[in-house]
Amino acid sequence: MFTMFLLSCVHVSDNRTSILVNNSSQLTYKGKGAGAGMMLMSAMGPMGIAIGVAIDEGIAKDIRTAADNGQFSIANVIEQEFGSVDAKLGQVNIDVESYGYIAKIGQDDLAIPQIRLKITAKEVDKVYAYPEEFPDSSYEGVELDKLKQNADAIDLSMRTAIKEIVIRFLSDIDAM
Repeated sequence: MFTMFLLSCVHVSDNRTSILVNNSSQLTYKGKGAGAGMMLMSAMGPMGIAIGVAIDEGIAKDIRTAADNGQFSIANVIEQEFGSVDAKLGQVNIDVESYGYIAKIGQDDLAIPQIRLKITAKEVDKVYAYPEEFPDSSYEGVELDKLKQNADAIDLSMRTAIKEIVIRFLSDIDAM
């Protein structure tokens, strides 16, 4: 719990990049539990949906535990990936609205990072949502079992998504 408190604080480096992880933002997982909940609803009523949500929350908890044990920090990953950007642009403000994983469609044992960053720099003030706004992404996903056991898998997969956001952000800046 203490780690979650630390992650909810503002992270600042070199007074050029400020990263805010919202207090309500914690690593999430959305997968097959929602579908199971809908199927269970026909037999159990609203309780079926609650069970489906609990399945996904249990998976998210396992991933958060691996992240905590490996000292994963979304703020650190963002800071590292945006390091070259703030040198070019000056002040960059990044608000982590949400982050986590979603099940890859058709392959429930694979997960894809899901992250929403609100980025403000120069004249850009925009929310970037991965993978929703990145249909051409070639990222294949990571096995759920790896995410539940290994913070390095979490770091690498989140870093991959954030790199794609950085590329899109720089493209938006250049277009201005």
